[in-house]
Amino acid sequence: MKKTIIFSLVLVLGIFGFIYFYTLKSSSFEEIVIFNVEEITSIEIKKNSKEIILTDKNEIEKIMDDFSKIELRKDEQSDKDFNESYWISLFENNKQTYGLTFYDNNFINIYSFESRESSQFKVINDNKLEMQNLFK
Repeated sequence: MKKTIIFSLVLVLGIFGFIYFYTLKSSSFEEIVIFNVEEITSIEIKKNSKEIILTDKNEIEKIMDDFSKIELRKDEQSDKDFNESYWISLFENNKQTYGLTFYDNNFINIYSFESRESSQFKVINDNKLEMQNLFK
């Protein structure tokens, strides 16, 4: 009888641990998008028909520093209710390495051109990017 109770308790704790690890765990942007800021040669940002290409190292460092403060949680929800979206391409040594789509600063889709994999995340902290300021 004691062994059954202990086994049940361990099983329940294991299930909760599994749920926490795979659904509630957060990651920083830097843990997901592996980059060396020194190798980023440009950042392309698109919103509707407008496009900005950043090549100034100081601007690139500022944008990447802002990105690094974002906390993310994996999100498999396919329908996103959003008002604005931004398409961002990161270029390392003039080669496109990542494609990012931000939806109202609430969700982000990250595509790796190297691995050809895409993942969706929810932004879980209050660190909001001010992308609209770039288009003024």
